[in-house]
Amino acid sequence: SLRSSAQLPEPRLKTARKITRTMKLIAVTRMRRAHDARQHADLYAGRLNRIVERLVNGGGTSGRSALSQAPEKAAARTLVVVISADRGLCGGFNSGLMRVTQEWLARRPPAAGAGEMATLGKRGALYGRSHGWDMRDFAVPTAQPAFHDAVRVGNELQSAFRAGNYREVYLAYNRVIPPLRVQPVLQRWLPFSAGEQKAQGAADGFIIEPARDELMDAILPQAAIFMLYLALLTSAAGEHTMRMVSMDSATRNADEL
Repeated sequence: SLRSSAQLPEPRLKTARKITRTMKLIAVTRMRRAHDARQHADLYAGRLNRIVERLVNGGGTSGRSALSQAPEKAAARTLVVVISADRGLCGGFNSGLMRVTQEWLARRPPAAGAGEMATLGKRGALYGRSHGWDMRDFAVPTAQPAFHDAVRVGNELQSAFRAGNYREVYLAYNRVIPPLRVQPVLQRWLPFSAGEQKAQGAADGFIIEPARDELMDAILPQAAIFMLYLALLTSAAGEHTMRMVSMDSATRNADEL
């Protein structure tokens, strides 16, 4: 009968509900940890950027570093490093970011040169391969970012930039916006800049030693690596947020059935 056939999937629905609810609770815990880590890193990044601004705008020297401007003979190429998730079940977190990045590259004027993509995260690499894209996969876990991974990837990308392989390097990742949504972000990473606004009285009352340019050559690579790490943390917070939302929706759908 129709009644008996309608009752058949009920045990499976209950099992599915238990699974989705458990995954939601796990995502909530990881989301809180990711947001806390991101907030602490954001405070450190703000202070680090103020130090860099003082060095750049202090006067008396060139205010230039190997990372603050592209090499004179740099190739006319732009690299976009896409930070995706390692897993699915988080809505359009991965596909939306890849689509926006692809559209951004397609809209660039011919004078900007060729555009290339590299990925951090398994889903981005899978998406690229399924579309036949030639992409570099750094094979970095992104659900729980580790600083040593940011150091490894950051140093490799900085070396390629200094060698003139790229004129610009961008980071593409998702950030959380209210209410419980994510927004794709494309942020220029290299040439590195701490901020567009000139710091007022940047070097007033400070004695800087060794020379400002020497300090910039030492600090800017570390600041750029931390910016990459902050982007990884921001993406992780967005991933766990969207997985929580997706699993909550799946649990409510199971309840309605």
